[in-house]
Amino acid sequence: MDSKSVFMFGILLFGTAVLSAGASAAPFIVKVNDKSPVDITCKIQGSGPTVVWFRVPDKSNLEYIASLSSVNPVVKKEGPVFHFFSTEKISAHILVLKAFNRSADAGLYSCLSQNRDMMFGGVTRLQPAEDPPTTVKTTITKKPEPPTPNPCTCPTQPVSVGQMQCSVLILAPLAGVCGLLLLTLLCTVLYCNSVRTRRCPHHYKRKPRMPAPGKQTSGYI
Repeated sequence: MDSKSVFMFGILLFGTAVLSAGASAAPFIVKVNDKSPVDITCKIQGSGPTVVWFRVPDKSNLEYIASLSSVNPVVKKEGPVFHFFSTEKISAHILVLKAFNRSADAGLYSCLSQNRDMMFGGVTRLQPAEDPPTTVKTTITKKPEPPTPNPCTCPTQPVSVGQMQCSVLILAPLAGVCGLLLLTLLCTVLYCNSVRTRRCPHHYKRKPRMPAPGKQTSGYI
């Protein structure tokens, strides 16, 4: 029987073999770390010249790996996933998975051979090793302190020429108004004095001069 026929028979019978193996004996479980190589052993007593390797990933359908010669370590037919494997130990009935990927490689692995009857090898289950416990780091966030207000410092700026001109423009009219008020008050005072003099002339009549003593003349001649 050629490899293609063996492959077709394998597709039909591999599922039944896995179920029967699971009922009679539990699969050989191997826990593997990610990216680590792993040896998959599948030995068939009295196998024919060709051994066909299969796997059933947990997240995929049945996959054909390769058809290998049991007499000489020669690959007769490669499957689509064969590049993930190595045949360096195939003479010892061991297929080497180069780097384990838990999302793609976890599942059941087995092999079959056609001599007089269809014979299946043992079932190996690859599953991820338990993840190490993750340490949760508790980060304490310190509440930021409110900023200290800076004292207000008023900058002292030199008086510019423009500011001096502005002061002069404000003070000059005020000084002029004050001077005008003072002049008006003085004029008012002088005017009032002149009016009072005209209305009361007797206050300002000249008194007669008194003759000197000894020079008085009588009224009689």
